[in-house]
Amino acid sequence: MQNETIVCVAPRDWHGPWKESQSIMSRIAIHDQVIYFDPGHDSQSSTVGEMVGNLPNFFALQTERVQKNITVISSPSVLRHARRHLPCSVLPATVPIMVRINTQILIRHMRRAIQALDPETNPGGPGSTRGRLI
Repeated sequence: MQNETIVCVAPRDWHGPWKESQSIMSRIAIHDQVIYFDPGHDSQSSTVGEMVGNLPNFFALQTERVQKNITVISSPSVLRHARRHLPCSVLPATVPIMVRINTQILIRHMRRAIQALDPETNPGGPGSTRGRLI
C-alpha cells in the first residue's frame, strides 16, 4: 500500500500510553495518510466530566497534526452502557439502543471529518470514486 488514506477508529487516545494502534498507525504513515479518531470516552473521568470535556467535538472538528502523515481527530462522547448500574434483566433492551446511538454519532462525526479533510472522499458525493462510509 502506498498513497492511500487509512481511517483508524482507535480504542485508545493517541496521547495515552503507547500501544499497538499508535505503533501500527505510525508505521503505516510512512507511506500513507492516516486519520486517527481518538475514542469519545475516558475511563478516568466521570460521565458528566467526559460529556462536558467532549462537548465541543459535537459542533466542530478538533484536529491535530501529530506527525507528517497523521491527523488525530477527537470524537464526541459516547453514551455509556451502565452495565454496572443496571439490573441484568434490563441490559438486553438497553445495550443495543446505546450501541445504535453511539454508532450513529460516530458515523456522523467520521463523515464530517473525512469530508472536511478531503472533499474528494466525500462519501457518495458527486464524482466520488471511492467506497462509501456507511
